[in-house]
Amino acid sequence: MKDRLGNHIQQVRGVSYKPSDLSENLSDGYTVLLRANNISEGRINFDSVQFVRNNKISQEQILKTNDILVCSSSGSISLVGKSALYKKSGEHTFGAFCKVVRATGKLHPQFIAFYMCSQAYRKHIEHIANGANINNLRNEHLDEIQLDIPTDDQQKVIISKLEKIQSIITHRRTQLSKLDELIKCRFMEQFGGPGIQSRYPTVTLGSISNMISGGTPSSKHPEYFGGNIPFVSTPCLGPNFIDASAAQNWLTELGVQMSSTHIVPANSLMVGNRVGVGKSSINTCEMCTNQDILSFVDINTDKFDLLFVKKVIEQYGPIFESQKRGATIKGVPSDLVKASQIPQVPIDVQRAFVGFVRQTDKFKFAYLLLSAYHRGTKCENHFVFFIPFVREKGFIFSPAAF
Repeated sequence: MKDRLGNHIQQVRGVSYKPSDLSENLSDGYTVLLRANNISEGRINFDSVQFVRNNKISQEQILKTNDILVCSSSGSISLVGKSALYKKSGEHTFGAFCKVVRATGKLHPQFIAFYMCSQAYRKHIEHIANGANINNLRNEHLDEIQLDIPTDDQQKVIISKLEKIQSIITHRRTQLSKLDELIKCRFMEQFGGPGIQSRYPTVTLGSISNMISGGTPSSKHPEYFGGNIPFVSTPCLGPNFIDASAAQNWLTELGVQMSSTHIVPANSLMVGNRVGVGKSSINTCEMCTNQDILSFVDINTDKFDLLFVKKVIEQYGPIFESQKRGATIKGVPSDLVKASQIPQVPIDVQRAFVGFVRQTDKFKFAYLLLSAYHRGTKCENHFVFFIPFVREKGFIFSPAAF
């Protein structure tokens, strides 16, 4: 049986406040304020929070266990709609660019939360939430979603299975992060890093490449979309290599011509400088990017291995993060990225290090296979679409369902 999601939820808008209503520390009369940056990969992190005066908060704006925190407004469409289940019982509230979805009907909040991490949900949001300057997720956008409504017992089975999968994925992510740390430590040991005296002379990234910026065609022109040119944004970045399967959308030649995006040639280095600051990937085919990505092209691969350069840029992540500026969307200027220092390491030494990276990737590949799962798992004749699928090196892993 299908039903409107709106018949099963209440939506609560976030707290509006002025800078003078905030404090840098938690003290009497203030409450921890969560914002969109605290939502990541379907989970809430409490690493970077603010504190807002209690007199700005209504009772319904205090988060309750099993509320779903949602980013409702952003200059980047890739952020609008991202969500996570709130599992704490402590007192937290949430900012004006967020909203809370609170289960009130027959649907379990965990069931709704899993749906809101799905590709089906993601495509729906990207289709409807476009605005002129800022993208907004209005109440009706969620209320009018039509869902198959499983029975209570069916929901419990689905939730149980997916929570087990989520636990496996969390464990695998921890293992993968340790492998990434191994690569970073090996790099620092051999070549130094930002703020550390390099064992080799350095050149800037800007001096060994040409830079191409990106842009987004207007969603008011459907003729700009549906072509054969892959279009990516920063959520696609991170893997060492990406291909057309990473695309979030596809542009026509007219869409490229009538916007500020550009076609980035294959074997270029893409670096996020706004949303997803510091994330990077090497594209293995021609594609276009949005305005949050800088692409560095024409790097002489006889002197600089692209994967080696990517690993250098990864070392700059904390520096980029500390230098983010902006009122609504924080980013770093292109000049800062171009100023990244690339060690002039002999190419055979670079390739030896890259060989180590590729060997480590084989271990990551094995871990990913173990934690991969279907984008859609059919449980008791109900299709449930959950948690973004895993990508690595442009591949999509989706072995048989559990």
